[in-house]
Amino acid sequence: LAALGRAEVVAAAIKDPREADALLFRSNLLGNRGMARALVGDEGGLDEMREALQISMDAGFSDSAGHQSSNLAQYVVAWRGPSAGIEILAEGIAFATSRGLQSHIAYHRECELVCAYDLGEHDRLLDQARAPEQTFESSGWVYAPVDLRS
Repeated sequence: LAALGRAEVVAAAIKDPREADALLFRSNLLGNRGMARALVGDEGGLDEMREALQISMDAGFSDSAGHQSSNLAQYVVAWRGPSAGIEILAEGIAFATSRGLQSHIAYHRECELVCAYDLGEHDRLLDQARAPEQTFESSGWVYAPVDLRS
């Protein structure tokens, strides 16, 4: 958290940054700081993660928004349970689908399947696991298929 605070101070000292650069930095800072805060027991980190996601979506940083959406969903699951994360994952899938972000769609679906397992929806898990697995394999992801299979 201290390093993120120093990064924020350094970024503030940059004279006349391009707006897109400043927005992307702010989004990444909030997303990472939010995760760090949530990891150390500060639920307010989830709010920073939501703000980071909104900045990315509003500014057109689709890839960042895809990552931030799945991160937020996973942290919400940790704090509030799988049912709470499902809604965020559905929104993330809709966003990624509207932009053709196949890897993000697959990863969000994997997270949904983890939630389905946690909710006891094992048939859904078995029925839907193959599609994201194929996407991961075709895009060269190594850890996601392992996670999905375990």
